[in-house]
Amino acid sequence: QRFADLFGDGAVVLVEPHVEVAGILTAKNAVDEESLKADLERFAADWGVELQVQPNNGPSNFRVTLEGPQSGVKAAKVELENLMKFYASA
Repeated sequence: QRFADLFGDGAVVLVEPHVEVAGILTAKNAVDEESLKADLERFAADWGVELQVQPNNGPSNFRVTLEGPQSGVKAAKVELENLMKFYASA
């Protein structure tokens, strides 16, 4: 209700599409799932996006989903790729 109260004639509103990008993390060795989830929670908070991680056929394979406003996902994607490279090579 508060938005409706403050929104008035002539107000400029920016509406961004919500996007979702999914990928598979395949590591050389087993990944500590709790550490991965903790790192992704901090990452999501820093970048203003949402991240989900789900096991995908074994302890070294995970499905990672990045979602949020289009500009946030675009800005976070490269840095997330770097984080996933770290886990993939560990």
